[in-house]
Amino acid sequence: MKAKTVVIAIGLLILSCVSSYGISLDKVTVLNDHKETVNYVTFSRDGKQMASCSEDNMVYIWDTAQWKHTGTLRSEDEPLAVAFAPDGKKIFVVDHNNTLSRWDIDSGARQSNDQIGCAVNDIKISPDGKSLAIACDGKKLVIWDVAENKLNKMLTGHKNDVMTVEFSADGRKLISGGKDCQAIVWDTTDWKQLQVLKGHDEDILSAVFSPSGEQAASGSNDNKISLWDIKSGQRRLEFVKRGQEGDRAIAWHPSGKFLIAADRTPKKKAGEVDICETIAIDEASGDRTRIVFSAIQTGDGAMNSDEAALF
Repeated sequence: MKAKTVVIAIGLLILSCVSSYGISLDKVTVLNDHKETVNYVTFSRDGKQMASCSEDNMVYIWDTAQWKHTGTLRSEDEPLAVAFAPDGKKIFVVDHNNTLSRWDIDSGARQSNDQIGCAVNDIKISPDGKSLAIACDGKKLVIWDVAENKLNKMLTGHKNDVMTVEFSADGRKLISGGKDCQAIVWDTTDWKQLQVLKGHDEDILSAVFSPSGEQAASGSNDNKISLWDIKSGQRRLEFVKRGQEGDRAIAWHPSGKFLIAADRTPKKKAGEVDICETIAIDEASGDRTRIVFSAIQTGDGAMNSDEAALF
């Protein structure tokens, strides 16, 4: 059986220029509780909790001070994505059966169980906790009313599957990205489009706002990371990463000083599989820092452990 892990890197990122990649990490913690591939991880608003879900049908809640899991939720079907309520007391889970469940973390009780009506790729909750944005296949972007526990709005604009969605920190904007190679910025007061960001050549797999909400970043299968000015809709920076392939995920540090982008590039040789390379980009200067996480596989296919290689 393959033992799948979650790797958490805690430390200070020392940004350096692209020609001399450098990194300093104080600690790397490997969490081994999941028995199958981890599908999704997310933090609570206050950063004190993390949730992970896996192909083993388990959702774990972690205390980020000790990195011990403090809650265990068993999903009836494979959980694909999770989102904390703003107060950190409840969590929303979408599964492979297109079901949205709301769980109380302390009691482990499931409080609701509703069909979304589409194959879900991503889920995010608004800062005020009133709305869930759900990215789906079939061009669908669902806005779910949390209080009424029902569909509020179906946003149209994407021309293919919607893969990623994210609210701005103030909750006034929403960004979505998909297989139509474009990201759309929405006004959450009336759910109208503010900008359509075009420039990628392949699927957009991740899109996020800067903490100020004035910029957005998108990552794509075309191996490009784009930084966008929201007001003008213009791309202000593009980083092209050659010789890689696979999924790309991005996250902006709360300070706004740098962006983390990661892709997963599977290797064929024993001892070199599941390479996840992470780039820290200073959004002002464009300086980059490189980190590599690798899951080591033996010749017989058994997974030994996840290791972090720093370059």
